[in-house]
Amino acid sequence: MSPEEQAREIIDNVLETVGWKVQDYRNLDLSAGLGVAVREFPLKTDSADYMLFVDRKAAGVIEAKRIGMTVGGVDWQSDKYTIGLPDNLPDPKVIAQDIAENLEAALEQFNSIYGDLGS
Repeated sequence: MSPEEQAREIIDNVLETVGWKVQDYRNLDLSAGLGVAVREFPLKTDSADYMLFVDRKAAGVIEAKRIGMTVGGVDWQSDKYTIGLPDNLPDPKVIAQDIAENLEAALEQFNSIYGDLGS
C-alpha cells in the first residue's frame, strides 16, 4: 500500500468514526447523511482529495498527505480549491459567512444555557 493510500485509509476511518459518510465521487449521494465526505471530487483545476458536505452544502476540503508530511510547502494547494470550485458550488466567501453566522448563533445558545445554569 502506498503512503497516500495509507493516509486515505486513516482519513476514511477517522471521518467514519466521527459520523461522516465517506463516498467515492462516482457513487455520490449527498442524502446519505448530514455529513458526507466525497473522495476525489472533481474541480475545474484538478480534484480535491475529499470535499466535505454538510446538509448537502460544500463546507470544506481535506488534502490527503502521506503520514509525517507537514503542511509547510504545500499550502499553495489551497488556491486550487478556491479558484477551482465547480460553478454549481457556492463561493467560498458565502460558505465562510454561513459558518460564521452558525457559530454566532451557537455561541448565543450556549451563553443562554450557561446563564440559565448560573441562576
